[in-house]
Amino acid sequence: MFTGRMPLEELNRDKPREYEAVVASGKLEAQMEAAYPPIVTRTIRAFAWVALALGFNIVLWILICGVVRVPVELVCFCIERRVRKCLRLGLLSLM
Repeated sequence: MFTGRMPLEELNRDKPREYEAVVASGKLEAQMEAAYPPIVTRTIRAFAWVALALGFNIVLWILICGVVRVPVELVCFCIERRVRKCLRLGLLSLM
């Protein structure tokens, strides 16, 4: 999605005029690049899902804190506990 690459079928479906212009100019072969290996694609998708889940989690905590008036110390404690669990399981590493 954010790699700057797009399959030809998707380009033709989403941007037919751009696809036709590239084909008509004869620059299609020059602009084509090899597809990413499957491990790279899976890594990109995993990162995207983690970022999305983290974003939803942050919004949820903001809403909970605004409605329930949860003390900041409790929120920090819960986040710290989750981070420690992720570190222990090897899902997260500190550099």
